[in-house]
Amino acid sequence: DSLEQMMVKMKEFAAEILEPKNITYTFQGEESLNGSALDIQVRKNIFLIFKETINNAAKYSEANFVTIRLEVKNNMLHLHIHDNGKGFDFESIKPGNGLSNIRERAKSIDATLNMKSSPATGTQITLDIPIT
Repeated sequence: DSLEQMMVKMKEFAAEILEPKNITYTFQGEESLNGSALDIQVRKNIFLIFKETINNAAKYSEANFVTIRLEVKNNMLHLHIHDNGKGFDFESIKPGNGLSNIRERAKSIDATLNMKSSPATGTQITLDIPIT
């Protein structure tokens, strides 16, 4: 699988999960993927992080819009997912398996993970993965 094929699977999954909840979404960055490839385990973990993030947005965020950007720049693959939902405070939520799994998967592929959320701006997940 190439990154383009992974993007196709991501689009299919987003449609399956977000459309029934009437959450509009956009994908950006496809033009930068141009034939880049990653190890199968890295792709698998990126896809599972993506799935967990989209599931969380659909179940908990009360968002009506999600932006998904997957792009290659400067030998890095960047995945950025942002919802415009109600957000949450990391300090006051009871951590579930989802956020823990995201952190562990990011660590296992040497990715830099940044998660931000606030009641006023929704939630953002950014994953930066080195491409060798």
